[in-house]
Amino acid sequence: MKLNPIAMAMLAISVCALSACSDGTGSSQKQATVTDTIQVAVGTVSDDADLLHNANALAWQKASFQRKRETCSKVLLALHERGNLPVHDLNHTQLKLLSDALVQQMNKRLEMTGTATQNQDTFEHVKVSTTLIEIIEEKDWLIKS
Repeated sequence: MKLNPIAMAMLAISVCALSACSDGTGSSQKQATVTDTIQVAVGTVSDDADLLHNANALAWQKASFQRKRETCSKVLLALHERGNLPVHDLNHTQLKLLSDALVQQMNKRLEMTGTATQNQDTFEHVKVSTTLIEIIEEKDWLIKS
């Protein structure tokens, strides 16, 4: 069976994350640390006005794929630079694959539903950074310190 490159990158991160996180400490303490780590990483890219991480979900829905990928790439790169992404040698290809996978997950999570008014009501107060954090945590894409 041959896996596509995105599946291989996601599998590698999952395996690394599982092996890095099995130290037996309390999960609630780890959860707080993980959230803090991601918030700090997201905060480090806040100077770039073109990024979407400070926007709401409505802005994400309207943004181009390139802008979405750039936002995800910068967040993942910030996590990697802090030592919280379980990929030791993150190259351009791996970053692109991981960013594409994250964009796909974000698009699913923030997909427009119902009428324009219902969509506005549903997503107006949903922050992109919060959704990024949720997905990254759900995927176990972090080395939890």
